[in-house]
Amino acid sequence: GAPPSDAGAVEDAYRVIIDELPVDSQGKKGLQFVLRYSVPVFVEPAGAPASAPKLQWSLRREGDKTMLDISNSGGTHAQVADLRFTDASGQRTDVAKGLLGYVLPGARMHWAVKVPAAALAAGGTWEAMINGTTAPQNISLADRPR
Repeated sequence: GAPPSDAGAVEDAYRVIIDELPVDSQGKKGLQFVLRYSVPVFVEPAGAPASAPKLQWSLRREGDKTMLDISNSGGTHAQVADLRFTDASGQRTDVAKGLLGYVLPGARMHWAVKVPAAALAAGGTWEAMINGTTAPQNISLADRPR
């Protein structure tokens, strides 16, 4: 279909799945691998570009886990990668190396984070690569787990 074009339109998101099927070779010995690729595809609205991602970060307790919630009220996706936490004493912890995931426009995602609750209680900062640019995210008192 056509790209979104309404006033205030946000980008559309799709995932293309590509399966590489094995060739049927009679008498061929050994392992044969079947590969599957999952490729994200984003389509910007026609006309004016959609607004940049606007992320809201929060932490919450879910049982014995600390959950990081990220919601996106902007018009384009946010690719979240290389998530790090630096506690109040300056101790840096890599929470997720590489791609953590995508937060689509109007969506909320959550991930369990492996940072000790005691370190979070003292405060600190989050740092993540958002769409290829490293950006700090301050943790406010309201965002800390209870």
